[in-house]
Amino acid sequence: MNLLAAIGARIKSAEKAVTWWRHTIRDRRRMRAIYKAGGIPVVVYSMTKVGSMSVYRALQKRRDTLALKGHALDPAAWNGSRTDSIYKPGVRAAMFDLTHSNRMVRFEIIDAKKPCRFIALARDPVATNVSGFHYNLPSFAADRRAHERADSVSAAEMVQLFLARYPHHLALDWFDLEPKRILDIDVYATPFPHEKGWLILRHGPNEMLVMRTELADDEKGRVISDFLGIPDVRIGRVNTAAERGRSGSTDAFKRELASHPQYIDEMLGSKYACHFWTASERSAMRNKWIPLGDTLRSS
Repeated sequence: MNLLAAIGARIKSAEKAVTWWRHTIRDRRRMRAIYKAGGIPVVVYSMTKVGSMSVYRALQKRRDTLALKGHALDPAAWNGSRTDSIYKPGVRAAMFDLTHSNRMVRFEIIDAKKPCRFIALARDPVATNVSGFHYNLPSFAADRRAHERADSVSAAEMVQLFLARYPHHLALDWFDLEPKRILDIDVYATPFPHEKGWLILRHGPNEMLVMRTELADDEKGRVISDFLGIPDVRIGRVNTAAERGRSGSTDAFKRELASHPQYIDEMLGSKYACHFWTASERSAMRNKWIPLGDTLRSS
């Protein structure tokens, strides 16, 4: 049985490598054609579990633009290259080494100094981390089959695992670790328009649209249409917890997490949260995680 499992794993790895190269060749051809025609590709460039997949899927199926996706354009985050201290212990390669696009964008666009448009999203950091934990549970659980039996593990045990092993800092630090280092775009250098919920930043040949995830899908579509100069961008939902069969265990997890207000306060009192949401908005977020909780103590 172990031999069969090893053979199966090798076959799966080989299939993944073939798919990677096939997608790379396809997208490289399309990208070069876009540049040759005077166009500019768009990269949905965000931390995982912030709603970026719904934006990417909406653009990927269109013929009037080339959409790529990237979570980490710094090679330090890639599988087998964890040498940069900014990616602290506990960051699993599976969270970043998700597509060929990370390398494609870095080598074919960034390093080649070609113009590009980027779309980044900001989401409640507690929600981002909770979603990321459940989505990537096999990467953090001691038992790699835990994702298959999540309903049999108590919510208290799951929360302790989450607090002990998940890389919580990534949601807070991503804009400094990635766009600031890679594109020289510092989102914190410009006040964020909270009422509008989105902002366009520029540096060199690149433009970056930064949006809050909670914007209505229709509004996201309108803003992206204007940013890219293409009509009728329609945003839908993908990659939800319910689609992965974990909604019940996630609800129990959230109820248990409410007993750890210090964690929620740390996330919502961070530089990241304070930049993208007002104090009253963060208090409302807190009260969703801790019903009838006391006022958020951070400014």
